[in-house]
Amino acid sequence: MAVLSVGQAFRNSAAAVRRNPGALAVWLALYILLGWGPSLLIWWVSGAEYIDLIRGMIQSAGKIDPAAAQAINTKIGMLSNLNLLVQLVWLSVTGAAMFRMVLRPDEKGFGFLKLGVAELCIGAVFVIFYVAFFILIFVMALVIGLLATLLIVALGVGVGATFGVVFGVAGFLVATWVYIRLWLALPMIVDDNRFRLFEAWRLSRPAQGKLVLLVLAIAGIWLLLMLFSLAINAVVLFGAVRASGLGWGGYFSRPSAALIHDLMPLILAMGAVSICATTPVQAWCAGAWAEAYRQLAPRRSVDEVFS
Repeated sequence: MAVLSVGQAFRNSAAAVRRNPGALAVWLALYILLGWGPSLLIWWVSGAEYIDLIRGMIQSAGKIDPAAAQAINTKIGMLSNLNLLVQLVWLSVTGAAMFRMVLRPDEKGFGFLKLGVAELCIGAVFVIFYVAFFILIFVMALVIGLLATLLIVALGVGVGATFGVVFGVAGFLVATWVYIRLWLALPMIVDDNRFRLFEAWRLSRPAQGKLVLLVLAIAGIWLLLMLFSLAINAVVLFGAVRASGLGWGGYFSRPSAALIHDLMPLILAMGAVSICATTPVQAWCAGAWAEAYRQLAPRRSVDEVFS
């Protein structure tokens, strides 16, 4: 039986990243172009309107102005839909490349990038998981809400509320466990170059606990990175406000267009720092996940594993 070593997965992934600095540079450029560029364009086009909307919410105790929100949606509706498509393509292509770095090191090419069956299948899995997530949330909310209401009527508010919280948390944990096991299909698709999903369930069976531990480690890494990014953003913003001499109230009470004009260089600088920090971490974590798959199915094709 194959054994999964979480530490070895991270070490092997780190070694693969160090061996491929050129690929890392390609992914960073792709991140700027596809991962960040469309979002920056939306902010440039409608940032002032967003600031006005937020100001209105603050002044009206959290109430959203429907007319202002509709105006923003009308202005950027097409851009937002295009951004979702671009994000899907970017995640599918770069994700497959990062898995390929570990599983197919001889297929280096241009940053391990391809646009073929594996990328299309990974994109399809992303869409399936995205849709399934919202369906699951709807069903859970409906069932738990109905049962909690019946318990409130029969046994009181305390019992019904406790039931809702406990079963809501339990449902979330079970759904997360299922997702973790099925996410192993992503490197499997790259390795086999065909659509795979439920085959990951069987492959992950002997290492369920280790996979959960690996995901917790990845989540911890991203949490630390997010806290680092927030700290950098806070320091830069604090410096900008202090340099202006206007104070927090004066700085953010200026006209929205002027505020966007002053904030844009800060956004570009903070975004560049974030991307430079995020891309290696993303490659490291994706490589660790691919290495976990490789350890569970070493030197064997997926067809051999499931034959």
